[in-house]
Amino acid sequence: TLQIYISSPKMSAPVIDSHFHVWDLQRFSYPWPNESVAAIHRDVTTSEAGREMSGAGVDGAVFVQALNNSLEEALWVLNQQCSFIKGVVAGLNLTDHTVLEAQLDTLCKFPQFVGVRHILDMESDTAWVVRDDVISGLKIVAARGKSFDFLARPD
Repeated sequence: TLQIYISSPKMSAPVIDSHFHVWDLQRFSYPWPNESVAAIHRDVTTSEAGREMSGAGVDGAVFVQALNNSLEEALWVLNQQCSFIKGVVAGLNLTDHTVLEAQLDTLCKFPQFVGVRHILDMESDTAWVVRDDVISGLKIVAARGKSFDFLARPD
């Protein structure tokens, strides 16, 4: 027998959106969103995202990068100091380990920084994630206690 329980507001857990984006089309050059998704190919601010989430009963959210190798995108979001942003997943340079260490040093100062993500279809090498330099970079991220998210889409 299937039983469905409806929790009362007094007993409900916080609602967290585990993956959201904001973008500034003048500040950054995004390969996506583009004109093929006209409804979202516009600036989306943290103020707008926060308002929409609050109106939908969402208590917090995790920002996920839309750009590979962009410390600047993560810092742009983190420096806005939005209380609803509970986590930030950044697109960092996993292949230049000196740069990666410096980027992690910078981001680890922010308690909201939780991990790193990479979008494979932005790479010309489909075997990118199994390269030795990338695996070494992933080990550096893991040593800092941060997660790694990997976006791969089928052809």
